[in-house]
Amino acid sequence: MKSEGKIKQKLKQVRFRHLKKRIEISLKQVPHNCVHNERHIVLNSDNPDPVGLCMYNSEATEQWGGVICDDEIEGCIKQAQECPFFVASKSKEETTEEFRILVEGEVGSLANEYPDVAALQWILQEEYPFELSWWQKVRLFFKGVPRG
Repeated sequence: MKSEGKIKQKLKQVRFRHLKKRIEISLKQVPHNCVHNERHIVLNSDNPDPVGLCMYNSEATEQWGGVICDDEIEGCIKQAQECPFFVASKSKEETTEEFRILVEGEVGSLANEYPDVAALQWILQEEYPFELSWWQKVRLFFKGVPRG
C-alpha cells in the first residue's frame, strides 16, 4: 500500500503532466486556436457546415479577402503556422486557471476528462487544492509556444 505522501506526490505529477499537455494544445498554432478565426456558413456553397474564416482586418471590407482558415481543409494548418497575424485565443494563464477550476470542481466533469486525476483525488478523500511548485512554474514560464 502506498503512503498518503506518495499518492499526493503522484497526484501533483499527473496534474502537472495534464496541465502541460493542455497548455501545449491550447497554444498550438492551428486555425481553431487563433483569436481571429471564426466559423461561418459560406453563402452560395454546397457545404451547409460552418467553415473557419480568418477575420483579421475584416472591418476593411475593400481590402479583406475572406481567407478560409479551417483545420479540416488541406493546407490551412500550414497556413496558420506561417501566419504573421496569429494570436492564440487563450494564454497560458487562462488555460492554467481553467484547469485549476476543473480539478477543484465537480468530480464527474474531472473524471470525464482526466480519470486518473479523479481516481487519485478519490483515494485521498479530501479537498486537495491545485498548486504548482516553484519549479513547475519556472518550467511553464520558459516553455516556448509550440508551432504546429
